[in-house]
This record gives sequence, C-alpha cells and structure tokens, in this order.
Amino acid sequence: MNRSVDTHPMPIGSLLVHDIDESFNFYREILGFKPLFRWERGAYFLAGNLWFCLSLDGAFKAPKSKGHIALTATESLIENVKVLIKQNLLVEWTQNTSEGNSVYFLDPSGNQLELHVGDWETRLAYIKKQPYKGKIDFFD
Repeated sequence: MNRSVDTHPMPIGSLLVHDIDESFNFYREILGFKPLFRWERGAYFLAGNLWFCLSLDGAFKAPKSKGHIALTATESLIENVKVLIKQNLLVEWTQNTSEGNSVYFLDPSGNQLELHVGDWETRLAYIKKQPYKGKIDFFD
C-alpha cells in the first residue's frame, strides 16, 4: 500500500498572544518579519516561506516546556537578538546545546522561540557525525 500523501507543503503557524499591538511590533520591528495584514484580534506575517498568524487571547499564558518554534535566521539577526538579551530587553529561556549558532528567547507573550543558523540538512549531517545516544534510524 502506498501511504504517501500528494500535498504541497504549506508552512503555516499560529501563535496565541496576550497583546496584539506589542506582539505585532515585536515581530515586525525586532525580528523583521513582513506583515501581510492586521485586524483587531490578530495579524498575519511572512517569515521566509513561513506564513503565520498572531491570534489575540487576553488570557493566554505560555506553557513552560522545551517545545518551541524554531526558525532559520542569519548570523546578524541572531547576534542582534543576543545584544537585546544582554540589554535585558529580551528574555533568554535556555542555552544552546545543539550544533550551529542558535539563540532561544521569549516573545512578549512568553512563546518560546529559537533562531538558528542552519536547516534540517545541516542538523542531519551533524547527527550523522555526532549521533544522539541510543539507536537512530535515518529515512530517505
């Protein structure tokens, strides 16, 4: 049985935020994402080929976990974010322990974000050279 799905990738995400104005300015001004449109309770942005929605939920409280949104970024954006962390303008939520340059920080609503230099191909190449503990299966 062929279990492949014939779809086109549609990289989209959605984040809950507690203040749409503050979040809109953060994603546009700090991260440099391109706003597509905005309304009273949300906004859509484009970040590379990812389009995502900020959706207002005044009662939203971000969960504390290792789960996060990771985005490929330039070295210069990562270094700019690190400066903002050192200036106490952004909060770093964990240290980088993976391959490549990364920075982990919170958005104004507490969503956990990662900016990373590299992509899935660089991560796989790294894991093949320095495998995680235990059995690893790689797929074509």
